[in-house]
Amino acid sequence: MKTFEQLEKNNGSLALDQVADSVGIIQNRSQLIPGRFYSLEIMPPANSLNQEFVTLYTKGKRYLNLKPVGLLLFHQNFVESAIMLDLRAIPPQASAKILEAYYQFSLQNGMLNLFNNNKLISLEQRRLLDQKFYFITTTILSGLVGIDNLYYAVNK
Repeated sequence: MKTFEQLEKNNGSLALDQVADSVGIIQNRSQLIPGRFYSLEIMPPANSLNQEFVTLYTKGKRYLNLKPVGLLLFHQNFVESAIMLDLRAIPPQASAKILEAYYQFSLQNGMLNLFNNNKLISLEQRRLLDQKFYFITTTILSGLVGIDNLYYAVNK
């Protein structure tokens, strides 16, 4: 198992969706599980996405990201509606700290169970495991990184 420092990082040489395209595994909506990272492609909710529509649709946010990349967060109704911490909405230095904090949290809350003899078990096996770090919420994540409100970067 690698430490956070040993993990391969691209230091901004690739965009987040390029990283997802190069190393990601295609999933359908029914396979999404909180506590994991995803790159999503969302169908536009309207033909015209002007600022007025975006503000109303997003309940006050000034942007609508149709290709978010980030951490899927747990909430009671996650099967029907995903809530994601969109790493594209966070400055790179802040997202690096959030990722490191989440990595440490994951280590303490079940990530080691995803490995057998220092090798990652298959995706099918990982889907069957309920680990505490999969149940990460906005509140828990905010507490881990010491940020009062991550709402601006959380999208439904």
